Amino acid sequence: MAIFKKIVVVETHYSASLLQHPTPKNYISKISNDKIRIIGPWLKNPDMFEFVEWKNQIFVVLKTNWDDFIFLSGKINIRSPGICIGKIVNGELIPSHDLAQSTIISEIIQSVDLMEGDAIRYLRRDEIKLVNSELKGWTVVKFEGQNLGWIKILDHRINNYYPKEYRILKT
Repeated sequence: MAIFKKIVVVETHYSASLLQHPTPKNYISKISNDKIRIIGPWLKNPDMFEFVEWKNQIFVVLKTNWDDFIFLSGKINIRSPGICIGKIVNGELIPSHDLAQSTIISEIIQSVDLMEGDAIRYLRRDEIKLVNSELKGWTVVKFEGQNLGWIKILDHRINNYYPKEYRILKT
């Protein structure tokens, strides 16, 4: 009986010995250049990373750690291959909470600073109102310079993407 579950990594640029019969549960693959072009502007230094797709999410692994990742992925169960960036749906990145919390997010991503009351409403997943209505699309929510998460600003409403499992329940 094996103690570690083997993870399969499918490579396009590396050894063919890594190609094995993948199962949907543990299939890790590199993503296409088209997807990398979509993700690139969201990161500070996209050239520092290898991009992989796992469980319908896109993750980044530092290129300096890539050989170790390949080695270990064949030996042990990988719980998370790196920093989750999100997933691409209809040619648009749906960013993950991990990206908002990471230090690799690009400074050019639009953001909005909230006052304390609005930040608490955001963390409760309550409706928040913004004074600056010029912003549209994915926006990082900040409080005192710290990234809290994502909102998507639409024409007549704001969608709160703070993870339900992290929200503040008590008043």
